[in-house]
Amino acid sequence: MERPSVSPRAGYWQELIDQQRLGALSVKQFCFEKNVLVASYYQWRRRLTVADDFRGTSSSSVSRRWNEADQNLFQINRESGTK
Repeated sequence: MERPSVSPRAGYWQELIDQQRLGALSVKQFCFEKNVLVASYYQWRRRLTVADDFRGTSSSSVSRRWNEADQNLFQINRESGTK
């Protein structure tokens, strides 16, 4: 089933949340650099997560990419003998 269209504001916040999750900055530092309130970041993250849960999607595309990256890292470490 195709995902319903997202409002421009929700799309903006989803993009910010994706950028922060994929980056190396803490939420606080990321929000400072993007000039957004930390409380707003967490509010939108919660709102978008609830919306994904309501639609029946188990994870965002970022979570899937993150999991794939973790699996690749695990594979590399396993091959080198480290954990």
